[in-house]
Amino acid sequence: MTNPRKPFYRLDEICARWQMSEPDIASYVVTGELTIAAVLAGLHLEYGTFEERAAGNCIRVPLGSRHHTGPIDLLPSDGWHAIEEGQRKVSHFRTEPNHYLEIPRQPGVDVYFLVRRGALVLKYAEVVRFETAHGITPVAAAFPDLAPTRRGARPQFDWDDFWVEVCHTVYVDGVPASQGALVRQMDKWFAEHATKPPATSTVKKKLIPLWRRINPEALASAS
Repeated sequence: MTNPRKPFYRLDEICARWQMSEPDIASYVVTGELTIAAVLAGLHLEYGTFEERAAGNCIRVPLGSRHHTGPIDLLPSDGWHAIEEGQRKVSHFRTEPNHYLEIPRQPGVDVYFLVRRGALVLKYAEVVRFETAHGITPVAAAFPDLAPTRRGARPQFDWDDFWVEVCHTVYVDGVPASQGALVRQMDKWFAEHATKPPATSTVKKKLIPLWRRINPEALASAS
């Protein structure tokens, strides 16, 4: 699949690419088979874990807070309502099991972010994952190559195929144990697919922003 050169795509673009209606997309979202996101700008969020104290009773353990700008994954029910009803008040966001990510609570105040249908997107990695999992052959014209035409020599390394391989690796094998393990794995991939692989430091530089997002420990330490 050619890199569409955008970090996320809106519902109308996805519907055109997969030849599906919005209700079709919503059916995958509400069942948890497809993760839809909403674009936020500077929203203050708190994250933490749930800790079991007594039988069946859990308490929230805050780990920190951060301001989020960019797409953020929604819970299945919130994503479904936002598609079907055009908007949804959201205070909690999708995160890893036994953790929470939410707008900080205020006593006596109903805090929420109003997600409108126009702000709904699918992250590029999720598009690739879903197409691979369901054997979808996309309509090629739906995601035109938005990169400007450039003259001169072709890029030395195929970074488009590199990112597709990274997405496939994380989806199929899971998140590696460390950033170093991911770098070594992609070094090996380049060695097998490129005549002259890039330096390890170059591969590491490409992967650092992704690792900071998919590694919870890195996220916590950066906040």
